[in-house]
Amino acid sequence: MSVKNDCKQLLFPLVLSLLTTVAHAQSHTLPAIEQQATPMWLGGAPPNGTCSGAGVVALQMGTPTTVTGNNENAPTDPVFQANLVWEGFTIPDCADLMVSYCGTDPDFLGGLVYLVTGCPITNLVFNSGANIIPNQCGDGNFAIRFPSLPPGTYYYPVLEAPGSSGDYTLVLTASPCAGTPPPNALCADAIALTPAEDCVYTSGTVEHATTVGPTGTACGNGDVSDGVWYSFVATSSSHDITVQPSPEFNVHLSLISGSCTGQSLLACAIGQNFGTTTTLSATGLTVGNTYLLRVADWYAGAPRSSTFDICVVAIASTTCEAAAGNLVPDLANVCYAGGTTVLSATPSGNALVPPGFTTLYLLTSASEVVLDQNDQPTFIAPGVGSFSMRTLVYEPATFDPASIQEGSSTIGSLNELFIQGGGAICASLDITGAGFTVESCCTASAGTLTAGGSTVCWQEPVVNIAATPVGDAVVPAGYSVLYLLSTAVDGVIRDTASTASFEVTAPGGYRIHTLVSASTTYDPGTIVPGTTTLADIAAAFLSTGGPHCGALDINGVLVEVVTCCPGSLGLIELAEDTLCYRAPEVTFEWSWMGADVPEGYGVHYLIADAQGDILDTTTSTMIEVPAIGAYTLHALVSDTITLDLASALDTILTIEALNALLVQGGGSICALFDLPGTDLHVIDCRPANDDCSTPEFVTVQLLESCQGGLIQGDNTYATQGDAAAPSCADPGSAYADVWYVINSGENTGITILFDPGTMTSWGIAVQDACAGTELLCEVQPAAPVDLDTEPNTTLLIRVFSELNMGQPGQFTMCVTGAVTSTICDGGLVSTASGQTIMNVCQDAFPDVIEFATSSSAPVNYTYVVTDADSMIVAVVAGNALDFNGLLVGAYLVHGISHDGTLQGLAVGDALMDITTTGQCMDLSQNAVEMRVEVCSGLAEEGSPAWTLWPNPNAGAFSLRSTVDGPIVVQLITADGRVVFEQGRVMRSGEVMTVTPDNVGSGAYLVRVRPEGRAPVVQRIFVR
Repeated sequence: MSVKNDCKQLLFPLVLSLLTTVAHAQSHTLPAIEQQATPMWLGGAPPNGTCSGAGVVALQMGTPTTVTGNNENAPTDPVFQANLVWEGFTIPDCADLMVSYCGTDPDFLGGLVYLVTGCPITNLVFNSGANIIPNQCGDGNFAIRFPSLPPGTYYYPVLEAPGSSGDYTLVLTASPCAGTPPPNALCADAIALTPAEDCVYTSGTVEHATTVGPTGTACGNGDVSDGVWYSFVATSSSHDITVQPSPEFNVHLSLISGSCTGQSLLACAIGQNFGTTTTLSATGLTVGNTYLLRVADWYAGAPRSSTFDICVVAIASTTCEAAAGNLVPDLANVCYAGGTTVLSATPSGNALVPPGFTTLYLLTSASEVVLDQNDQPTFIAPGVGSFSMRTLVYEPATFDPASIQEGSSTIGSLNELFIQGGGAICASLDITGAGFTVESCCTASAGTLTAGGSTVCWQEPVVNIAATPVGDAVVPAGYSVLYLLSTAVDGVIRDTASTASFEVTAPGGYRIHTLVSASTTYDPGTIVPGTTTLADIAAAFLSTGGPHCGALDINGVLVEVVTCCPGSLGLIELAEDTLCYRAPEVTFEWSWMGADVPEGYGVHYLIADAQGDILDTTTSTMIEVPAIGAYTLHALVSDTITLDLASALDTILTIEALNALLVQGGGSICALFDLPGTDLHVIDCRPANDDCSTPEFVTVQLLESCQGGLIQGDNTYATQGDAAAPSCADPGSAYADVWYVINSGENTGITILFDPGTMTSWGIAVQDACAGTELLCEVQPAAPVDLDTEPNTTLLIRVFSELNMGQPGQFTMCVTGAVTSTICDGGLVSTASGQTIMNVCQDAFPDVIEFATSSSAPVNYTYVVTDADSMIVAVVAGNALDFNGLLVGAYLVHGISHDGTLQGLAVGDALMDITTTGQCMDLSQNAVEMRVEVCSGLAEEGSPAWTLWPNPNAGAFSLRSTVDGPIVVQLITADGRVVFEQGRVMRSGEVMTVTPDNVGSGAYLVRVRPEGRAPVVQRIFVR
């Protein structure tokens, strides 16, 4: 069995002293992470970027030990998915350990609250938020307490994150464990349980069991130093032992025969998750014999919850006396060695095989599909992954094992045939089985190469191409390195060498590869240049399903041997690479630097759109662009005799097609062409109030307040849009206009003070609606413009330039009246990321959500949170609120545009009873729906809710969605490889079963991509 836990990045903000509680447990093989930690992966990482580089200090009880280090450039650990360095320590006896950051300057703001055992990692020590101690040392640094650690070696991951990067100081202090162990912490003090017909629970605890030290062994790589003991006298040949744990307890149950001093392990059962009820089915027991039970938490250290209930149920005897008994794996974790990898188990000795019956052993997959059968408990492993072995005792006269369809029959379907599963056939099938994890233990790595040059010019009769090893290859003792040359087009090996240097006799694409192999298992002499392919070689190694440990850099490094044309392109230097659009076109200008144009060659410049379509050519260093968009500018140096560009462009429409004519693109014409080109951007610089429908809000000022309330306007890039020409100007002209909106308030007249600034053509018009009545129009007014108004009337002010008379530009304006008058606009509200419906999880970490509004009215804006009945539950300070402070439920966030002070904002007041002391108030046109939930399974802010179970699992899991539509489900390894992908159209509430093929044990990311929505990600663990 094996485990990669949901090691979410348990970063905690010390100001809150919080810890995320992670309840995803199990599966049971933490992979050999160190095998992935090559120097290439580490880059410039610290020497302790993996646990193998950690220093391990021996702690003395009561004596603080100081360790210093630096975690800058820490690599991303594939288990924890965080940037980590490692420090190690040993403790001689059970200890309460304190890890503090005392003396770290500047203070570290966060860290992880785990320890791990083993290097590579085999198990983890969990912790709780109660053991985080802020400001432990008085210098602002925190500490973490790990209670009741049994003796052994541990590794602590030091997190690198914003606010926690650089030099650090750790002070490790071990103190003797306190607390009284349970009365049954030792085998000699096992508590006797009485089997019954129905489950009658007895309560137990492992609290402080670690104080007596390890008292037993574990199946797989579990840690059972906190176990307690029970016993029972068998009253039947079959018993079910069930453990119902507390929520944070992960069951590890062992069935043992013999005495405390002569134990024989019969079987194990391991819980699938924290708090999961676990049953061990034992058959073939001897009535009257005493059996031992050991209950422990699977994880290292003291569990986060310690209590459980246990019962023993005697299974009534049937007319069928057969008993499969139990198997114990000879080696639960096996290194894959190709077709010679053996899985074997030893019967516990409790099987009953009646006369005329026989024994068969079955090998099953992680999803309990039968893969193979044998008359001995020995199989050849099909590959890397999780498997189990089952015993079947049957009578050939009543059951034919040939009916077992390997690859499709399951343990469940077989069990249904037998009396024990409700069928009619007398036989016994071991339901618990013996578990195996087959892993790739090969450490060889081909590393990477860098090319001396990605392009080499062809010269008769041969040219040399070469690459340089980066230095990140892993070459185990007894292994050697060979370099291979292949042709890129077909992957055929063309040459081999002891150095990464080759001579080639023709232009083309070549790849140089690194091969790491052992002569005892792979003979490089079998490589036949011109015949052997990369695929042939790759198939020999474990990483691609072959039998041998070794490594091949199958992608290698690409070197193109090309015909080189004379001259050089030089560089294009743009006067400006981004221009604002003004009809009818904009002009880009550039200079061409450092070019070498051979005699008889000419220079052309081509401009293409974002799709690569050629729009225009020129021989000058300027070109006009007619529309907003992204463009590329390309230089072409060509022989005018061999390339008639004008004729070519009659049929060649794209940059790629033109390049294909040239030697550099695989064609026959010698020319120099800047294929990537230089980016040009023509952008929309229209002002926000370019259209009548989006006017800028203006406050009517007192005359004496104008200096502080001037409107700074600019219609340089404004357009006329659909608006009719102003009545006081030429109806046939084009106009650049901007729009403003006011409310007259108590005023019966307004005055518009206007300074044209840089404008050479200007005018002012006032109308009562976008397509309404024009109330005033003046061209180039030299004096303030006056207008009589009705009170509380909304008016639009249009500032325009007549383009056939002059140019637009920057201006200032002030609208005055006898009294100040504002205008409010509730607008639309959303989250800062543009969402109007959002789910947040009520957990230990803040969920601070920021809000935004489309309103630009020059007044105050307040966000108010109500329940579904529009009763106020919170008023947002500014534009952000932590929704973790609200109870689980659905809420609405409204926006209010207002001047003055809002009244009636107390919690419990009605939204519609809010008033203002000012002149105006306007409620938003919509509300943001916020759902505060208790989350489990797949969830992401703003995404539809999903549920995933079980987690961990045996290689198959189920998904349920609350939305309709197509989805794609991907399974991604810790190093980012997509190993499984499945698409399907889902219906709300429908369950999808995902069964990836040949997925080994370990941690994976499940990424669900609903069409048109953000992807949802959850970490799972495969046993």
